[in-house]
Amino acid sequence: MSSSSPSYQPSPEAASASLPPLPEKRIVLGCGGVCMDFLAVVAAFPKPGDKIRSTTSKVQGGGNAANTLTCAARLGLNPRFISKVADDARGRAILEELKADGVDTSYIVAWTKAPSMPSALVSILLRLPNVKFVIVTLGVDGCIMLDRCVEAEVPELEEIEVERVVELLKQKIDYENTIPTCISSKSVIRLRADGIGKMNGRLLVGTTEKIPASELIDTTGAGDAFIGAILYGNSSMQSFRGLKWSSMANRSTPGSIFMLEHQHINRLCWKTITWVVVR
Repeated sequence: MSSSSPSYQPSPEAASASLPPLPEKRIVLGCGGVCMDFLAVVAAFPKPGDKIRSTTSKVQGGGNAANTLTCAARLGLNPRFISKVADDARGRAILEELKADGVDTSYIVAWTKAPSMPSALVSILLRLPNVKFVIVTLGVDGCIMLDRCVEAEVPELEEIEVERVVELLKQKIDYENTIPTCISSKSVIRLRADGIGKMNGRLLVGTTEKIPASELIDTTGAGDAFIGAILYGNSSMQSFRGLKWSSMANRSTPGSIFMLEHQHINRLCWKTITWVVVR
């Protein structure tokens, strides 16, 4: 068909008549990611290193599973969504947008039901009794780790609110130190998260390496590399014979930082395999 020929647009009645009728129980169940997309419109595609201004911007929901179910809802199906979002302004905006498109969000949860990051760690370990430890990354501020201590379930342990423990540990951070450090609470304490529960464990606060801006190239995938290094460190603790470990512990801190020296690890890997906590 030539570009000058008028395009054919069927009427809504004709379009619906050409489609087979939908089944009565037309339920689609999806499980996957949902997120918030920040879209920016620019006059031209930027060249490497260019800084340009956007002409317009828009914020809307995204994620492969969420997009798929939104499409299904607009086509007349009844999609149900299993996922999790944060209980904050953006999380609520995601739910409102999905509901407006006809997606059943009753199976979506802010899973930990915790008001803060430290209390969320307690909630996770209480909900998953077979998990040994949980770590949350904090970007340039490092990370927080909660280690379960099931072997010390005794009532005479000191009990303290988990938020308070994190605050006390952060007060011990030496911000002049450029290498990664780890600060640990007492060997075992009774941690309390109001409205969630109590557990015996140990909290650790880890800092990041202070890399000069002139040496920093790209932080893309830093969190993924961190998780990979944690998995490696956790596995290597079971069989590290033949490897050389050098202590980087500060005598004033209860925790110990060990950095792995191996013939296959070079300078680039030092920025990825930052630290491994050992007992």
